[in-house]
Amino acid sequence: MSIAPVYQCEFCHHDATGQLQWHWEDVNKAFYDKYDPDRRGRRRILYTAPPMPLVSADLLNMASSAIEDLLTNKDRSGAGMWNDIPEQLRRAAELVMDNSRAAETEAMLMRLYVECDTGERRGNGTQSGVAMPSWQTVEEARVLLGVK
Repeated sequence: MSIAPVYQCEFCHHDATGQLQWHWEDVNKAFYDKYDPDRRGRRRILYTAPPMPLVSADLLNMASSAIEDLLTNKDRSGAGMWNDIPEQLRRAAELVMDNSRAAETEAMLMRLYVECDTGERRGNGTQSGVAMPSWQTVEEARVLLGVK
């Protein structure tokens, strides 16, 4: 996804009291390139952040299934924090188009995935060989998803 720059030049005008007021205005690139900041006002280029992609229902369902697999393949004594997350992810998938926190949810899912993937490859998961994210990440996911 590319980010289009916003070109701006500084202009001045006299206000009602006669004071000189400076302000920024958007201009096209050709005007920006010809604008002489030594004789006139300053110029700048702004870059806007790209819009965050919406999390897809498929991604949420896939994450839910992965967590369910994690729950069934590891010792249940440490899985209590995970028990409600699959259902919460499914609920989030149903609400994904209305969810104003979709970007946060997607970022958290990616963080959980990366931590599990890293743990698995490096062999620092649980004794059963299942990689687990840090407890801090799990707790932040619980708060984000509203799991009690």
